[in-house]
Amino acid sequence: MKKPTEPGVYWVSLDDGGKVVENVLLQVRYYSGATSFDDGAMIRFLDGSGRMAELSSFDEVILKPYVPTQIGFTSSSHATEELRVKWLTKVVPPKNAPEIGSDVN
Repeated sequence: MKKPTEPGVYWVSLDDGGKVVENVLLQVRYYSGATSFDDGAMIRFLDGSGRMAELSSFDEVILKPYVPTQIGFTSSSHATEELRVKWLTKVVPPKNAPEIGSDVN
């Protein structure tokens, strides 16, 4: 897989440049109000860590994850690591899965 062409959930391989390589799920979405990745993308890690990242284009191969923090009305974020990303595949839900946002009983 070269790079995402639409919003969705993707399997990626992340390499910290040392001995750690991990495969994780990332949710890729447009910036608020955007209808394409022309201005970049928002990335949310789906591993429960709360990490997020932004890419100005998918030509970048380095993610700089951050955990947004908010104290009162002040918010901040600071990237603490750099990870080389390799896009593996888009996650495709089973054919019988309910549509996202539908009522499931």
